[in-house]
Amino acid sequence: MINVLTAPLAGLFLLAMFVPWARTFGALVGAACGLATAIVISYCKEITGTQWLSFIWVIPLSLLVEVGIGAIASLIPIGRPGARLDHVTLKALAFIVIVLC
Repeated sequence: MINVLTAPLAGLFLLAMFVPWARTFGALVGAACGLATAIVISYCKEITGTQWLSFIWVIPLSLLVEVGIGAIASLIPIGRPGARLDHVTLKALAFIVIVLC
């Protein structure tokens, strides 16, 4: 059960960090698709009666589905675009980086 929830959380992080056009709508659609993929792979024997994928594929495939569908769904113009970084936000970000280092 842990693998089912790990990949969607990591996928949200990766989508936010590496897809500059990511939006809330795309992240939610991607997370739902990644979670559905993880559940189907994890419980495919209970669902279909046959084991057609190993549990090892839960994280890589659900991450791929989540980031891919999230990036594509973010291109749909629903919601507002991400806020611009202003001077105050950059100062707060620099402070957090300095404190963490």
